Amino acid sequence: MGSYENIIKLEEMKRKVDEGDLLSALKILDGIDYKKIKHITDLHLIAEVLTENGKYEEAAELYSKIYEKTKSRKALFQLTEISIKLNNTEDAEYFLGEYQKLAPNDYYNYVFRYKFDKLKGESYDHLIEILEELKRIEYTEKWAYELAKLYYKAGLEQKCIHECNDIVLWFGEGIFVEKAKILRSYYLTDTDKDGIMKEIKRRAGILNEAGTAEKQPVDEEAHLDADSVLSEDISEDSPEEAYSENTMVGQQDSESGLSVEIQDMPEHETNLETPTDLREIAEEEVEQAIYDILEEEGLEEENKKLKQISEELQINLEEIFKDYLQVPSVKKQLVKSLDAMLQEQTRMLIIIGSQSSGKTTLAKEMALFLYKAGKLKSSKMAKITAEKLNDIEVLSKKDRLRDCCLLIEHAGKLKRKTIEGILDLASILQEDVAVIFEEEENHLNQLFKEYPKLMDLVQNRIHLM
Repeated sequence: MGSYENIIKLEEMKRKVDEGDLLSALKILDGIDYKKIKHITDLHLIAEVLTENGKYEEAAELYSKIYEKTKSRKALFQLTEISIKLNNTEDAEYFLGEYQKLAPNDYYNYVFRYKFDKLKGESYDHLIEILEELKRIEYTEKWAYELAKLYYKAGLEQKCIHECNDIVLWFGEGIFVEKAKILRSYYLTDTDKDGIMKEIKRRAGILNEAGTAEKQPVDEEAHLDADSVLSEDISEDSPEEAYSENTMVGQQDSESGLSVEIQDMPEHETNLETPTDLREIAEEEVEQAIYDILEEEGLEEENKKLKQISEELQINLEEIFKDYLQVPSVKKQLVKSLDAMLQEQTRMLIIIGSQSSGKTTLAKEMALFLYKAGKLKSSKMAKITAEKLNDIEVLSKKDRLRDCCLLIEHAGKLKRKTIEGILDLASILQEDVAVIFEEEENHLNQLFKEYPKLMDLVQNRIHLM
């Protein structure tokens, strides 16, 4: 195959990766002799596709080639992760040591150490110490829940309950919050454990095959003049979000660079992972079964509320939010937030999710909903990063932000003064503005550390998986 054909196929493969269609990306890769590829960016892309499809040995070979040439942190990170997945303790120990030298302050050193020591069969007490130190450095719901599970396995009842309470308090909504509630219920006896276990036994072979939900194309509905919303000081369109979420960005103001648009199709990404430990698979089956059962039991109330809101406002919520209502955990959070946003004078929301989970699309659909519900006089949305907003006097822009939805990307980087300005803005404009904070789950705690009171003030949260 010639170099031109390779370029075309690599571009197509990149597009499939951006869309989250990793299986199709792998099929494209089958037609490429990637051992002849020399460009580092292309090698990274190929290695990513191999990794996400569980072809760890081939991925490790490529990442080794990349690391030999670049000594990059990213390649070393992947080599450490993959060697642990392959149960290769010798390589894992070497790469972990190298990663600690290269990035001594990265909290993922604790994650790798935990995974590696768990692989070696270290005691619960030892593993607990690692995750407790990780919690002090970087508090994330995934590893907080892992710590809670360790407390449970080690028989540390009060510590398990306390950790589950912390997860619920700090993160509010999401799959790990729901799991923490379930785990806590085993001690507090507020769940029908016998009924759940009978249902689990009835559901033989519940472990589903891993798959990837293909993302759908996004249609552009409208574009508004950015300069009519904000001045050039408050402007940014994130290219990463635009491309990773298949965003069709409309015509931008040449000076401000701010794009204001509405989309109708959210996207979701399902990460592929190949578990190798049968014990871990069993734990995942039980957790997922319990979660599914409780979700099924709890959705009836959400369906009634969704129908009630739709009928009262004469709005087709199924049309506005589409795929978000197909995911039970997201649906539950979304319906709760919609109801709250209609009732509250100050409308604020936190959307949590990975880079390609569809956070921005959901924010745009929320702005459209508030407009159609008559809670905002327009569906305009001003999008800006936290770092840029930190350099602006928020209240000086109140006239431009009136009747607008303000979307703040990477909200974990907001400074205290800026947060106070946002709260003052919301207090002054009240029903004439909506504020949406957008952040990845690993950085959400930084937002609350900077301004702890915000955790109580913003109870509306939607966690996208």
